[in-house]
Amino acid sequence: MSAAEPPRPDIGPAGAELPPSSPTSAATWAALLTGPVVWMSHFMVVYLLVEAACGPAPILALESRTIAGLVLAATGGAGLACAAGAWWAWRRYRARDGFEASLGMAGALLAVGSLASVLAVGLPAAWLEPC
Repeated sequence: MSAAEPPRPDIGPAGAELPPSSPTSAATWAALLTGPVVWMSHFMVVYLLVEAACGPAPILALESRTIAGLVLAATGGAGLACAAGAWWAWRRYRARDGFEASLGMAGALLAVGSLASVLAVGLPAAWLEPC
């Protein structure tokens, strides 16, 4: 009686060969996650800035106009990063096929949604007092 052969990773349960797996590249995952990561970072920076300057025990002694200027600067930077992420993901969508193309399209849509969220969080500082 011979010892059992170890299972081969390229053979399926019915004995049929499986197609070669192609791991999705790290750049595709980065293109997918750029928009949401930029949005979360922007939200946290703006929240902490306003909380540190306007909270019950302010840590930063800044005028309201300075705070608004910093919020708008952070919003401009995050908006450009989201737009660049959308462009990058769109290019990956156009250059790839299959699953990576789907991730590229999803990344472009996520980056556009993140851009809208960044603008919704930051642009009111142009009209409203942060504190």
